[in-house]
Amino acid sequence: MKLEKLDLSRILKDFGSRLIGDDRSKKIICETLLLFPKAVVDYITRNVWFITPFDDAWSFTLEADGLASKSLVFLSDDLLRQDDDQIRYSIAHEIAHIMLGHRNPYGVIIRKGSDKRSETDADEFARYYLESPKVS
Repeated sequence: MKLEKLDLSRILKDFGSRLIGDDRSKKIICETLLLFPKAVVDYITRNVWFITPFDDAWSFTLEADGLASKSLVFLSDDLLRQDDDQIRYSIAHEIAHIMLGHRNPYGVIIRKGSDKRSETDADEFARYYLESPKVS
């Protein structure tokens, strides 16, 4: 069996319209995903929308049918002004929440520090993939 090599263009293609934002944001999201196993990448690119601000729109509308049973990850302007390592860490942390089955129900505000176990688990998951040596 031949292993399929993941690259940025393949991940971008697999996301399709579920990756919304400027080119820099899309690139760093795809670069972060390259740190994860293919099974994680496949799951994320099929089941998650990443939404970041972009320069040429003040607002936009998403079609509800395309969002059913999908996770949404919003990356803020404030986060995107941080260094690339912080952005990657935050993306990996959010991927961890999804892969670990953590849920934030719509309309329920989760206060910072209220779910320390989930946050600790997501931090450990993110650090594992960000710090693991990669085999070329």
